[in-house]
Amino acid sequence: MDYGTVKIDITASTMSQDPSLGFSRVFISLSRFSSQGSYPDSTFRDPIKLQSFSPNYVYQRVYDKCHDHVLSRRITDEIVDQSQRRDLPQGPLFMMLYVDFTQKECIVLPPSSAPSRTTTTDSKQEICSICLENMSVSESDTKPSLQLPQCKHEFHEDCFIKWSVRHNSCPLCRRPA
Repeated sequence: MDYGTVKIDITASTMSQDPSLGFSRVFISLSRFSSQGSYPDSTFRDPIKLQSFSPNYVYQRVYDKCHDHVLSRRITDEIVDQSQRRDLPQGPLFMMLYVDFTQKECIVLPPSSAPSRTTTTDSKQEICSICLENMSVSESDTKPSLQLPQCKHEFHEDCFIKWSVRHNSCPLCRRPA
């Protein structure tokens, strides 16, 4: 699994369980989120049964379930941290781990497909591609426009100033501004 653009969040719910069981049980639920929506990925149906919370032992049991080194290490760290909580009595624990994967997805268009202004056939009407409002001549006093020297793309001046606080490039073609 590629973790370059994926964020992994692990939350846990932990409680003590009947000492007569003699082992701790860990259930793991995986969910995936993206800009296109969310959906459950899987829940390991069988719990991971742990006799101890030594990191190497836990890691091997987790890896046997998910077969991924990075994910197994992150889950192991959370299990070991939960086992060391001082507010829980010593003995077998019941844990439910929720592992959420969040992936940022971006659609990037080539500069040639991003026009600097939108023109209607009836009359020349430019639209600021940052705020998507008209850039008509009558508005030029209240909302002055700005044309970038490198690429000649045009925007409302206020819109581009707000944009440039976070980015040092043209919003359309990404050339340095």
